[in-house]
Amino acid sequence: DDHIQYRSPELRGQSFIALKTHKITSVKLHLGRDNNPGEATVYIALGTDFPSGTSVPTYVRGQSTLNLNTAIAGSGWGSAQWVEFSFASPIFIPSGVQFAIWLECVGAYNNEVMWGFATTGSYPRGDKLYYHSTTGLRIDSGQDFMFEEWGGEVIRPSTISGIAGSPGVGASPGVNAGQLGAGVEAGVLSAGVMTVMKKPWGRK
Repeated sequence: DDHIQYRSPELRGQSFIALKTHKITSVKLHLGRDNNPGEATVYIALGTDFPSGTSVPTYVRGQSTLNLNTAIAGSGWGSAQWVEFSFASPIFIPSGVQFAIWLECVGAYNNEVMWGFATTGSYPRGDKLYYHSTTGLRIDSGQDFMFEEWGGEVIRPSTISGIAGSPGVGASPGVNAGQLGAGVEAGVLSAGVMTVMKKPWGRK
């Protein structure tokens, strides 16, 4: 495993295709920093398209910004850590559809973000992505940037046993966690669909 160090106007990203329909509330990326790169923005986008000459993906479904100077404790790859980017609203991810996690950083030379990537593993891989507004998109299918999705599976209430009480939103809306399996933190029953919150949902 290794890492890539970069700065504005480059973006790096990781594509993925979900095996199950779910919603994500945040992502964690394995990041380091070189000195003080400043703010970084994560975009969750449908597909990997960009409008010509721009640095924002075409089909953004959610985004989140953090200041890496304070989110990461120290400078250098030896201080790398998992950094969580939370979204204002859950992002719906249907199964079988390609999405991409993009990371943009405003830093300049000697003030760059570092993103770790994996070179081994037997799981189905996505693509490691590189984008520059001048040179366009480049795809590397042999490696994966390291990320975690946090959120929950979307399933029909008829498939869940142990639902009782009135539908609503809360930490315990009548769901028997023992019957849903380990890792259940919360549930939301609305419009005939139960979202079971599990953390983490997926990881590479």
